[in-house]
Formats: sequence, structure tokens, C-alpha cells
Amino acid sequence: MRSTVLLSLITLLMLSLCSPLLVWAQTPGEMVTKTIDQGMQILRDPAYQEPDQADIRRQKLWELLEPIFSFEEVAKLALGRHWLDLTPNQQKEFTDTFTNILKDVYLKKSDAYQNGEIIYIREIVKGSRSKVQTNFVNGEKKVVVDFSMKKIGNSWKI
Repeated sequence: MRSTVLLSLITLLMLSLCSPLLVWAQTPGEMVTKTIDQGMQILRDPAYQEPDQADIRRQKLWELLEPIFSFEEVAKLALGRHWLDLTPNQQKEFTDTFTNILKDVYLKKSDAYQNGEIIYIREIVKGSRSKVQTNFVNGEKKVVVDFSMKKIGNSWKI
């Protein structure tokens, strides 16, 4: 009996450490807030504060963020009806280029938020669509960020 309980606890611990496997079980709000909290830990980690650590810090952030985005969906939204005018190869090339631009812009801006606070407002779920509303507060500056999400398979993606 005792070994079964211990084995169950160890299994639960291992599963919780494998958070990508559990993303499907999270609500959109839980996923966003958990990812933001983990991102803030990376931004505030003393090991990555030196200027020569900026690339490593940004790479760690990217490894955290990339799985929760559907860059193809973002690219489709950016191009609108023009997406259908592209060949599959052009769509892939646009998606890859657009992803790299977003990565560069947002990871460079992330440094400005390491001393800030993220306030979770609410989530709105309608079928396979969701919006998670947050405020990024840094001193007197407040930036409203609404994460529009779509359920793809068993996962919520931005």
C-alpha cells in the first residue's frame, strides 16, 4: 500500500515536471499565466542578468514560448485573404520569416518587463476560441495585452 502511494506521488511529480504534456489539460488562462510566470522567472534569474547573457536569456524564453504559439495561424491572420493566394511553399516561407521577425522584436522588448508585474484579468472561452486578458504594469506604465487563442487538437495556442 505504502509503495503504491509513493509510486503514485512520484508519477504525479514527474508528470507535473513534464508540463508540455499537460498543456492540453489547462484552461487558456492557466496556460498563459503559468507561461508568463515561468518567463518572469527567466527574466529575473540572476544568472542571466549580465549583458553577455542576453542571448542565452532570450533563447530560454523562446524555448518556453514557442510551443504555445501557432505561428501559421498568426501568419494567416496577418495576411488575411491574401494567404490563399500563396503556394504552400510561399506560405511556409512567409510563416518562417514572420516568426523570426516576431521572435526578434518581442524577445528584445521582453527585457523591459523584467521588473514589471503581469496582472491576469480574465479569460473568455467560446467553443474553440478564447481570449485571455492581462495587464503588463511597469512603474506608471500599463500595457493591456489580450491573448487571442484557438484550440488546435488538444492544445490552446496563441
